[in-house]
Amino acid sequence: MGLFKRMTNFFFNGKSQVVNGLTTFSEIVKAENKTSVTIDFFNSGADLTDFQIETGSDNTNFIPEPQVMGLNKLKTLADADKCRITIFTRGMKFIKLIANSGSSTTLTYNIVGFDLVTSPAGTEAAAAARGEIVTAKPTAGSGGSLAGVILNEFRELIVAGYDYVKNAIRIIITNPDSSKHIEEELADMSNGTDGTYEYFLDMDDFIGNGIQADISAGQGTVTMSLEGSIQDDTSPPSSVSFHDITQYGFTNLLGVAAASYTSDVILALKKEARLKWIKVKIVANTGNDSGNWVIYAKRTAY
Repeated sequence: MGLFKRMTNFFFNGKSQVVNGLTTFSEIVKAENKTSVTIDFFNSGADLTDFQIETGSDNTNFIPEPQVMGLNKLKTLADADKCRITIFTRGMKFIKLIANSGSSTTLTYNIVGFDLVTSPAGTEAAAAARGEIVTAKPTAGSGGSLAGVILNEFRELIVAGYDYVKNAIRIIITNPDSSKHIEEELADMSNGTDGTYEYFLDMDDFIGNGIQADISAGQGTVTMSLEGSIQDDTSPPSSVSFHDITQYGFTNLLGVAAASYTSDVILALKKEARLKWIKVKIVANTGNDSGNWVIYAKRTAY
């Protein structure tokens, strides 16, 4: 496979390999339990014409790896030039390095990535000799523990969740507002007895509300109106002070807002409303108990 040698008194000290006119250098690096691997390269003899990075879950099946910092420079690394790359493993256990050069050259490389999950077994002194970071356990007398850090090509600490493509920290919200919504059927009445019916919606943690009412009657009318309250104490909704908000608190998605509705309608609560309670009020006045109404509601936190 070519020449191996040890270089001293140089930052890039490590393994060396001769790269001839064809793809004669192929190295497999074990990366299990690592979130990334950083490798320093020094080229001596001729320019590289190409360099490929592949990753795999085993040491026989590899695919091209897209998340590599510094790869563009390494692909055409000039004679007597050096560079550093960082490979983000994305759970892959093995990394394959493939180099090409038009003429014979010596490529020296040193793997400097650290294990983020756990360090190899051994004493703290042995870990320090391997270049790993040693920290003490918080419990007295525990003997210490081995931990590692990962640095980028500028020797800056890599923060967990950092997206190098977007140069930003990825933040995952476990319970985002977009996941907070409740859909419910408030009523499904067929041939309801004439009278007044009230249905309540608690708007705590919610700022959005939609109401759909499907209303009909054999004769007479079934009328729906909406009332709101910001009274937020221990009172049950039946004892809260409500005020009518049918026309000015909601937008009619099917037409012009009105003071009440006697036919099918879909309403959306205006965003500036900050309510504790919403009351949906149905008044059935058919004369023969022939009123029908189905009411759906959706509350959202956005």
